[in-house]
Amino acid sequence: MASDDRSAGRPVVIRPVTIVLGLAVGVLGCSAGGPAAVRPSPSATASTGPPVVASVELPPPEREGPVVVVEGRTWWNSPRPGCAVLRLDGGQVLRLTGSAVELRLAEAGEGRADVPQRTRITGHVARSGASVCGPHPAFVVQKVDVTAAG
Repeated sequence: MASDDRSAGRPVVIRPVTIVLGLAVGVLGCSAGGPAAVRPSPSATASTGPPVVASVELPPPEREGPVVVVEGRTWWNSPRPGCAVLRLDGGQVLRLTGSAVELRLAEAGEGRADVPQRTRITGHVARSGASVCGPHPAFVVQKVDVTAAG
């Protein structure tokens, strides 16, 4: 066999043992989650925003609920003027309130917003109180993302 001396101009011979060991280290490293495996850091997998929930729990009457994200269909022009309603995918109905809602109500009233809209909304359940918009819990909207029409 030839030596590994490249400066002598002789051919380099790669020994089969070297190849087998290299492959074994590569395969074991990947399957065992070694350096070759991609693992997100705990901070990259942790959610930085409020949780997405399928339904909201109602807090005691004297308290507000936690900030959450909900998804569903929103009617900006409900049968009661000035009232917006969100029906979550699980069927729960929330009455929407807050400055972000006022802007959407104005757009819907002027025909500039599709009705209903598929939305993703960040907010919280308000303290209990009577409303002309109906018996549904009031959800104070902080942010509205329209994901699709109807």
